[in-house]
Amino acid sequence: MELKNYFAQNAAGDLLPGAVATLYLAGTTTLASGLKNTAGAALGNPVTADADGLIQFAAPNGAYDMKVTAPGRSYTVRIQCNDVGESVAAAEASALAALTSRRAAETAADVAAVGQIVDSYTQAHGAAWGHPDGSILRVLADETHGNRSSWYRTRTAASGTGPTLSLDFIGDTPTLLTETLSLDFIAGRYSVDTDPSPRVIGKYTVVRETLEYVAGEGTRLVAVPAKAGAAGSLGDVAVDPAFLYVAVAANTWRRVPLSEF
Repeated sequence: MELKNYFAQNAAGDLLPGAVATLYLAGTTTLASGLKNTAGAALGNPVTADADGLIQFAAPNGAYDMKVTAPGRSYTVRIQCNDVGESVAAAEASALAALTSRRAAETAADVAAVGQIVDSYTQAHGAAWGHPDGSILRVLADETHGNRSSWYRTRTAASGTGPTLSLDFIGDTPTLLTETLSLDFIAGRYSVDTDPSPRVIGKYTVVRETLEYVAGEGTRLVAVPAKAGAAGSLGDVAVDPAFLYVAVAANTWRRVPLSEF
């Protein structure tokens, strides 16, 4: 919204106190709305010039036709309102939205690449032989890192001795990131869905130009719930020999069956 100042004049250049200025959307006969005075209060349309012939108003960014009328005088001019500060803020907001969307897509791609979910590092080490290089293995209770949730990526050893596990994700990094992303368990695997409300799904950091997931708030390995309405927080995970349990909301659990492979 830009403040405009004009002086109504006749053909001889004399000021025209009381001249009436009517603001239309450019190229139409539709009255413009949202006008304000210098104090920021709502202002009607049309606007009347003061005793000095001054016509003063602020209007939202855009193009307008301003018609000025006075006894013996009527003319219309095309004007443009453009608050540079608002335009810059809008451009910055658009750039931030694009960056957020790109990061969400990168995160979704990483999560979607989970190859297998196992209970322990020992199981992950054995399972690595059945996954190609670069696959991600999720460990629910990593005995090598205090029984916390960990993520590993398989690496094919250059010596040809077989695959190894590279620790990509562990829950200690403080950088917090919220994304519009939801994670659902389907048949023991992750799927990525659109979520209309952003939620904190964990903590992220960038190391060696690689986006890494770090289990944080919203991801805890807890005791197996006795029923679907047992106490729990969104993101809590539990496991027993038959099922994997996930809290999809406060005190709301779902489970998927586990099978041998």
